[in-house]
Amino acid sequence: MIQTDTPDDVPDYQRADAVLILDVLEHVEEDAVVLNRWVAPMKDGCLLLVTVPADPALWSRHDETYGHYRRYELGGFRRLLETQPVELLLISYFNARLYWLIRAARSISYRLHRTWGPNGTDLWIPPSWLNGLLAKIFSGEARRLVRCLRAGSRRSAWHRGVSLVAAARRRYAADK
Repeated sequence: MIQTDTPDDVPDYQRADAVLILDVLEHVEEDAVVLNRWVAPMKDGCLLLVTVPADPALWSRHDETYGHYRRYELGGFRRLLETQPVELLLISYFNARLYWLIRAARSISYRLHRTWGPNGTDLWIPPSWLNGLLAKIFSGEARRLVRCLRAGSRRSAWHRGVSLVAAARRRYAADK
């Protein structure tokens, strides 16, 4: 595994079997340009997994603190990926089971002009019992996402969520 900030930092980048772009695109102004810089050199058949924060209604000081330019809607995220030379295998919301809890917390923090965690963020380490419960709720979404992926469904596994995930495959030269 090689971790990098830019595709230029990866030796033999074109030999990768999978590329993960996890919560990166929201941090750059020109998301389509940056995404293309990663996707264009990928070898044919290479898998791509991308995650981004979802739902502009969840925008908060937390996003501003972390330098986000945007939160994505499903349609806009799909259009962004469709500009790339990839076959979309799955695009879906996730962190859906906690959506309404997070939306309520963001709404309250907006009204109170404060965040739930330190330094202008909503991140904090909960007690171990709560962290375990949250992990169980969150990880329980995986089965539904995998079913959609295996079925080749073009529909999102969830109607809304705190984040979006896309799985794609770099198109083969014959398909371009």
